[in-house]
Amino acid sequence: MEENATVSFAIIGSGIAGMSTALHLSQFGNVVIYTKSQVISGSTPLAQGGIAGVVSKDDTFESHIEDTINAGRGENKRSVVEVLVRNAPQEIQFLRDLGVPFEKEQHLEGGHSFPRISNVKDISGKVIAEVLAFNVLANKNITIQEYADVYHLDAQKKQISYRKKNKKYSVVSDFIIIATGGYSSLYRDSTSPKENMGDGISLAIEAGIKTKDLHKVQFHPTVLNKQRDNKPQLLLTEAIRGFGATIINTEGEQFIDPLLPRDVVAKAIYDEEQRQKSKNCVFLDARKVPNFADHFPFITETLQNEFFLDPQKEVLPITFGAHYCMGGIETNIWGETSCTDIYAVGECANTGVHGENRLASNSLLEGVVFARQIARDIAKKIKNKNRIWHKEREERMICDEVSSDHGISDSYNTIFLQTIRNTLSQYLSIETEKEKKQKNIQIAKDVLWRIRDADTFSFLSQKNKMVFVLVQQLVQDAEDALY
Repeated sequence: MEENATVSFAIIGSGIAGMSTALHLSQFGNVVIYTKSQVISGSTPLAQGGIAGVVSKDDTFESHIEDTINAGRGENKRSVVEVLVRNAPQEIQFLRDLGVPFEKEQHLEGGHSFPRISNVKDISGKVIAEVLAFNVLANKNITIQEYADVYHLDAQKKQISYRKKNKKYSVVSDFIIIATGGYSSLYRDSTSPKENMGDGISLAIEAGIKTKDLHKVQFHPTVLNKQRDNKPQLLLTEAIRGFGATIINTEGEQFIDPLLPRDVVAKAIYDEEQRQKSKNCVFLDARKVPNFADHFPFITETLQNEFFLDPQKEVLPITFGAHYCMGGIETNIWGETSCTDIYAVGECANTGVHGENRLASNSLLEGVVFARQIARDIAKKIKNKNRIWHKEREERMICDEVSSDHGISDSYNTIFLQTIRNTLSQYLSIETEKEKKQKNIQIAKDVLWRIRDADTFSFLSQKNKMVFVLVQQLVQDAEDALY
């Protein structure tokens, strides 16, 4: 085995959080981004609504702070919310300066008391991801390793191991930043791409890095109630309701204020489905939204071309879907984890900023604000410790071939993921009654015990074993929260 390579900054993940962090850190040394897919992938390019922040002189930081805390049911860390909100204008300008063509007027979304969402039609995340990728690729101090699947993290050695093109490599880094997104695709109804399976959080758990509140998953209330092959379900952005769309049942009754926070609206939809004993009884009525196609061209085109639905002429079948993970790798206000020089940022992190429920369009904001927080903290460490930076960037191969997960294991891995998605969706989603939650958690624990005890457990792929570790902790966090 050759000696491990060393780099200054290893970033796992290439969403808004990972790429923003890379751009900030590139002034201090060589940065390598490891992403298991293409550089533009994951949840960032799927974000429709935009990024929240006080831009208008008629808006206030205090209003955005209070909206965030109200949405989080008062469980947010106020000091972290202050950092998020007060840095928002700077970060929106940062994205503008990079080339993001935000529209002149901000729009309103649920839970906000003022129109403060900067957006690019209904493709905000896609445009932001493309602009960030352009700037990252043009930066001579940043290298991108695409299709590099990180499967091990040694927190003490500051070492990561990854697979690429049937080879294994190992890298030691001065700093490691985990920016791998969430795990909501582990639920049956989800707005997340299938690859969002909590990889970075699983790596952290196995490395002994603290996580927190993994059971806190936000469900988006307006998800098109139609499955898609190898794609996440279509999210019908909050902004549609900001323009006047309503939520109705099969009788045509509007049973919930559509501009309440997401968790309230999602729970109302859940209750309506329970009342009618049907997953096909709730609809989004956007027929009175003026100029729908002009405001939401991507959604309009997708509805018409994929589902033959016209939002200006018919109501849209919806349900709630797993959308965002408030729980994750526990960090301080600077994004540092329980292990020195290892950071987490974006959806995989738990800073305490969201509390029990994330306010709409605070997610893209979180990624870019705490990317800069990490850079600020590392800059202080460089200055105070006068650290020596490694210049070598070449990764070392540690194994010629990667063992195959094909063959007898294929069917079991498929069944495993189906079981996990059904279990989380049925027993660990949106129920709030304590007695029912206790029963549901026990059922989920029994399912996990049977999976672990089965002879076929050894056939699970390494990635699915990581999923199992994460789900075990999620169930344990849910049980702990009851007492």
